[in-house]
Amino acid sequence: MISTIRKPLFLFCGVMLASDLDASSLEIYTDGANYHYTSDERFVGFNSDVGVQCGTQSIRIEPGIECPSSMRLCTLFDALVTQTKNYNEVKSQFDTLGTLLSAVKPKVVDASAWIDAAMNIGKEKSKLEIDMNLIKEKLDSDTDAFGKQTQSERPYYLAGSCDEEIHLNIPSGMIGASLSYEANLADEKHIVIRQVMQLSNQSGIDIEADEVNIYAKSSYLSLSPLSFNPWTVSVAVPYRTKSRYDAYAEKEELAGDIAPAPMVEPVVEAAPMKVPSVVRTGYRNYAIKSLTLPSNNTEIETVIATEELPMECGLIAYPYKDTNLYNGCSFSPKEAIEANVWKLTKNKRIVSTDARGEYRDGKYLLYTDIDESVLISHKKAIVNDTSSGIFGGSIRKKDGYELTLTNTLATPKEFTLIERIPRSTTDKIKVRLVSVNGAEGYKLNKDGELVIDIRLKANEERKVRVDFELEYDKEISVNY
Repeated sequence: MISTIRKPLFLFCGVMLASDLDASSLEIYTDGANYHYTSDERFVGFNSDVGVQCGTQSIRIEPGIECPSSMRLCTLFDALVTQTKNYNEVKSQFDTLGTLLSAVKPKVVDASAWIDAAMNIGKEKSKLEIDMNLIKEKLDSDTDAFGKQTQSERPYYLAGSCDEEIHLNIPSGMIGASLSYEANLADEKHIVIRQVMQLSNQSGIDIEADEVNIYAKSSYLSLSPLSFNPWTVSVAVPYRTKSRYDAYAEKEELAGDIAPAPMVEPVVEAAPMKVPSVVRTGYRNYAIKSLTLPSNNTEIETVIATEELPMECGLIAYPYKDTNLYNGCSFSPKEAIEANVWKLTKNKRIVSTDARGEYRDGKYLLYTDIDESVLISHKKAIVNDTSSGIFGGSIRKKDGYELTLTNTLATPKEFTLIERIPRSTTDKIKVRLVSVNGAEGYKLNKDGELVIDIRLKANEERKVRVDFELEYDKEISVNY
């Protein structure tokens, strides 16, 4: 947080607010954040890793001992300093009594007086030990909480004064903005979806921004020059398997270029904060007017948009992936869905915090439940076919798989299976669907996707057989 901004100020609930004379701004990217403001104070915050500019010139930051008492983090810092001082004083008294108790060796034997003195010292030492442990427990707890809100133990200042706008480049992982979606299954034919944004700050710099822009992209645009490259043909060189010595040498060469992933600290509980209003300005671009985002590592959650939509639900399975039968509900959102992980509620009860969805056939399909009443198994079929073999210069190979479907209920079940046959990546290999037996209907889409319609009677068990044929030159081998 800025201590003195060059515009009228007033305090409200411990948070500094400002007029619009000198606007401050914040831009959040996937690889960091940029914070721009003006201030008469040199204090920056509790972060030694930020890049700082005064106007267009870079400026150093340096650690200090004291920091402005009007700053929220400085208040916490001063409290820790005071607690540490109190703990050290009590510990010093405790250690002194211990030394005194062990050092007393009376020259004149007076057992009664010696026992009384030792008991009094012991009682006082016990009291000090209780006080010392209580102070230490509180100090450890507050130090841990402070560490989760900051990036350094000491306050940092500009190395010199700055009469221009101050620009802070805050590294990735310190200020976060993430999107999530929530869906409420209002009834069997309607769904209420909410787009939610979570904001958090653990940079060690309290943010007061009049304007905020959030981008789901890098802050730096990299454009490589375009030029003509010839298309070459050369003699194929046999592939040589790398030895363990080659791999070790490469590992040594690259070791210096690998950066460790940033650590993500747990959330620290804090008082409720004002929820900002977020406006969508483009695909995965958002804006906020007037944001107070203290560095307390507590998420602020705000709803961007809510809409109620008609939906159609049905059962769908992907046996080549897994044997679950999913309840899938499709709808047409007005805005593009930008994340495919959902929080799902029904009748005010959370059904899932990890529901998945995808765009399919022009609509968005959200998987809302698993129907366990139908058992599905998938296995390779045994093919005994005389049409397979070598014909001229080509090999024809017939293959397939078999699905076993069991309805365990005394009521009919209707669902869709999404299966597949191999898709050729070259004109040297041809793939043909031969037959689908045991289905009410099917459709072969591009990329080998096979959509199969199934209607099972009560307690029915059925086998669905899919056969396909590969044809390729006898001189090549195939993998699928």
